[in-house]
Amino acid sequence: MQRTDCSNILVTGGAGFVGSHICEQLLLSGMDVIIVDVLNSETSTVKEKKRHIELLKDVSRKKKVKIKVYKEDILNERHLVNIIKNEKPDCCIHAAALVMDRKSVQEPIRYIINNVKGTQSLLNAIRLTDTIKRLVFISSRSAVGETSASGDLMTENDLLRPINPYGATKAAAEALCHAFHKNFGISVSICRMHPLYGPRCRRDMMPRLLFESVLNNTKVEKYGNGDEAIRDWLYVEDAAIGILAVLKCYDEFSIFNFGTGIATSLNELIQIVLNITGGELNLKNKERPLGDAVFAGLCDRKKVKEILSWEPKIDLKTGLTNMYKYMIKEKTDKEKI
Repeated sequence: MQRTDCSNILVTGGAGFVGSHICEQLLLSGMDVIIVDVLNSETSTVKEKKRHIELLKDVSRKKKVKIKVYKEDILNERHLVNIIKNEKPDCCIHAAALVMDRKSVQEPIRYIINNVKGTQSLLNAIRLTDTIKRLVFISSRSAVGETSASGDLMTENDLLRPINPYGATKAAAEALCHAFHKNFGISVSICRMHPLYGPRCRRDMMPRLLFESVLNNTKVEKYGNGDEAIRDWLYVEDAAIGILAVLKCYDEFSIFNFGTGIATSLNELIQIVLNITGGELNLKNKERPLGDAVFAGLCDRKKVKEILSWEPKIDLKTGLTNMYKYMIKEKTDKEKI
């Protein structure tokens, strides 16, 4: 792979959990960032996203690099065209999406419109402006679906067999990005992320729900017996560093899986949280909902290690401890106001 010369990056969904960490790594690396985010409250509240933006602006001031933020919907193709014409980004990281897989079962049309039509809207804007030479699409292991056993690895060559509309929209968006590459020659990389956690975590993710239960005595729905719900939890900063490595390595078209390759059951996750906090959880047992993977698969990291020299650095206990400290500080800061 060749090195990509990117200096001015458009990031869709840059105010959210994953997007803000991606933007932070870009800024720390000396790149200018343009954020396009609708600032909705699907998984992070508007207040949280605005705090993320202020944090990123602080990083940009310290690193003496530029950041520009546009409150805009990726479905608005005409406005995207104007933003790209004005800012002239040379690369794009597309992270904007509706991402709650269980909710997508109840609202499939909304997810299709936002994630599939929205992706094509962005691709159209890129084609019409001709400044972006490289696209990195943030996809998900949900595009592949689930595996037949808890220890099975997911590779970049797996067939796409999603089990919920969210995963199906990611699979469809991947296909649109590939078609765009074939028709218009734009370099495209797909990043399939395993479940992410860490500071600024989405409010629907189990690590945050468990910590919220300890801190605020909120109820957490525990699906099944807790032994079958296997996940490969990846610390968000490790993920963002990996995405930056993908951005910098040019290829015509590529797919990368990001995860640790380590299986953690829900019961094991619960025990780690209890050990970190020393508190109690308010758990409510429920049947597994539709669209929820039992064996979500483990990441086969051979390709990212070989091509990108990327490996996760933060183990689950350390990452969860970092996340818990962040949440305690956030709670304390709110109480002071």
